Order: sequence, then structure tokens, then C-alpha cells
Amino acid sequence: MHPLRTEGQGLPGSAAKAYSLTQVALSIQGGIFIRISEKFYFDIELTQYFTSTDYLDDVSGVYYDNELLRQYRGDLAARLADRHTELLPPGSPNFSAGTPRGNPTKNDQFAYLKFGISIALDRKQGQVRNSNVKCPQISKDWFEK
Repeated sequence: MHPLRTEGQGLPGSAAKAYSLTQVALSIQGGIFIRISEKFYFDIELTQYFTSTDYLDDVSGVYYDNELLRQYRGDLAARLADRHTELLPPGSPNFSAGTPRGNPTKNDQFAYLKFGISIALDRKQGQVRNSNVKCPQISKDWFEK
């Protein structure tokens, strides 16, 4: 989407500047891990990301003149810049140039929710379980070498 400049970034009559493709995101994560049985575990994890950009979805400022966008950037850029005709019923009003398209005062956020099941595999016979492993004994002579 970046090369299409769907908000008219860098084009005549547009105050919008091209945005960087490199951004920072901070996350907050929390979850629970539940032991169902000796071998089965269930976990739920939620992570919320806070980005340093409002262009994660390529929407931030205002609509650019769609015909000028088609002229400068092509038909694909014009179609992707204003997709309301795909969602709204026929005869809905068009969004003219300068109409707010997003909210540039708020950066984008996104989250994911993960559910998981873990299975503890059988250990080979004779293998020591982690809970019973003891630290090795080191003699004082070893340090004097």
C-alpha cells in the first residue's frame, strides 16, 4: 500500500507526507497456563500492541481527489484509496477530497488472543526428571588448578 500513496502523499495539492515503513510497537502481554492432567496443559495468552504510527492500515488523514490519484498513481491506487462502494449500498454519497479518512491524533493498536494445548511427551526409560536433578559436586581441588 505504501507505494500507492492512497492519501496522495507527495502529490500536488496534498499536505500528506510519505510515512516510514519502519515503526516501533510496544506490547503488553498476559496469560494463564493450566495443568489439565499429568500430560496435558492448556494456555490462554492475550497480547496488545501499541504502535508509533497511524498508518498500520494505510489510513490516517483525509481523502485525496480520487481522479487525480488515478491520474498520478493509477487505477489500483484510486480503487484502494476509497473502498466505501464495496461496503455501502449503491447511491451512497461519495467521500470528496479533504473528507476525514482516519484520525491522525491516535496511533494504531492491535491485539491477538492465543489458545494452546501442550502435551508432555513420554520420557525414555531411565532418564532423570528435571525436578530430581541435583547440582554436581565440585571439589575444592578443582578451583586450585
